[in-house]
Formats: sequence, C-alpha cells, structure tokens
Amino acid sequence: IIRNIQRYSSNKKKVITVPNIEALNRSKKEFEKIWLEVWLYYWEEKNLSKRITIWTTHSLRIALGQWKIHAATFDLMICDEAHEWYLWEKTADFIGQFVCKKIWYTATPELRNKSVYELFKEKIDEYLIDEAILNKELPQIDSHIKLQVDDGQFEKLQVSNGEFTKDSLEKFDVSITFPVILQALKEWELKWKQMAIFMPSVNKSKELNAYLVNNWIVSTHIDWETTNREEVKDEFESRKIQVLVSCDVLKSSWDSDVIDGVIINRPILSPAVYMQMVGRAMHGKE
Repeated sequence: IIRNIQRYSSNKKKVITVPNIEALNRSKKEFEKIWLEVWLYYWEEKNLSKRITIWTTHSLRIALGQWKIHAATFDLMICDEAHEWYLWEKTADFIGQFVCKKIWYTATPELRNKSVYELFKEKIDEYLIDEAILNKELPQIDSHIKLQVDDGQFEKLQVSNGEFTKDSLEKFDVSITFPVILQALKEWELKWKQMAIFMPSVNKSKELNAYLVNNWIVSTHIDWETTNREEVKDEFESRKIQVLVSCDVLKSSWDSDVIDGVIINRPILSPAVYMQMVGRAMHGKE
C-alpha cells in the first residue's frame, strides 16, 4: 500500500479503506514508521485537510452520504481487505462514484462460493499466498492434529449467506476436544508456544479458556466486548499471554509477529473465513 502511494505521488488526496478500527490503528503505526503523515477517520470526524486519509469502509460510506464529500477529491483509492466490500449490496454504485485509480488488496479471493474478482473487474496487482511463501515472506503451514466431534452435530447446523448461522454454532458442542487441545499445547510448548484458538461461539471460547487456565495454561479469552483488546494483544506479543481464545474477533486485521500457530476448533463452511483464520498463523516469524 505504501509503495503504491509513493508510486502515484501527486498533490491530490489519497483515500485508503480498511475494514475496522483495529486495522485503522494498525495502519497508522505502519505509516508512522516511515514518517508519512496520515489522518484517521472515525465516523464523527470531518477534518479533510490531510493528503492521505485512512477510513473504515463504514465511515467512508457515511462521509459520502451525509457529509457530501465529493468522490473527485481523490486521485487514488486503495481498499485493504477488499472482500469486505462484497458484503455490501450497494458496493457497485458506491465505488462507481470514484473515477480515480483504484487498487484492491485481498488474501481471500473466494467469498461465498464466488470470486471476489467478479466485483473488482480491473486486476491491477496480484500477490498470491504461494508466491509469498516461495519468497519466504510468509512461512509454510504445517498441520499437526485433527479435532473430532460427534458427526451428528453437523446435521443440525443451519446455513445462511454461505456460512453456518451464529445460533446453530452456539449449540455446537466441542467440549470433547478440550483435553486434546490441552495435551497438544503441552506437547508443543517448547517449539510452538504462542497460539490462537478459534471457537464456534463466544460462550464456548470462554469455556475452553477457563479449562486451560484451570490446567495451568497462560490463556485469555477475547471477544468484541473486550474493552482492552489492544492491551491483550500487546501482552500476547510480549509473551505474557501464551494462548488467545476467541470466536471471530481475531480472524482478520490482526497480525502477530510472535504467533506460532492456530487451532481451528469450529466448523467452517466459507473458504474465505477459513483462509482468514489460517492466515493468522502466517504472520509469525517462523
């Protein structure tokens, strides 16, 4: 993203969209490393003086709809996690307002059994996961254990918009896997210590976390209601926390330099969601 901003240098404004507040703050840190001044936009802020502005997709939609910001203000639009736009039915009309150069970034080309490229017709730049692994910018992923539950539970899962519904996942019982996960964490402790675990629901995440803590694993549960999420993530980065257990709050817009692996302890139907969760393990050093 930074390289393309420098490539299309001009006095006109650049707009960058990211999916959520976590990604917004992370982007600011990356820009500050190279002393590039940017302005972050939350929904209530209206300062348009900066040359480079970073928005959440939601705040940018509000800005054009309510603040009457003219799309012609920008000569470059960069969309990080571009597949997030696919979830909004009015995307085509909205994006059409921007006549500037557009660059899309996504690591999940398949979404709801459709290609995200159907939405973004012009493929300007592509950097695939396999290429990044070959260039040693991402590590090779190895699979070590398989978690099994009662197959009859899968028949009860309901599907909506290409993924299992939240209500049916809430009833999906994975408690039988807790001893297997505990044993794996103890066996891996010397080699793979920093782990993230994805659970089918917030309640199941809390249950597993309590189980691990009771068995002397330095673990913490995190969800969208966790008010100190950034502090928890920082403690994971400093290795004060060994395991982060969550439902979906960590599946995207979270890159850890110290993570050793992930345990996906939940059913997944969407290839995009699966790739996002596996992708968390690909940001570690090894």
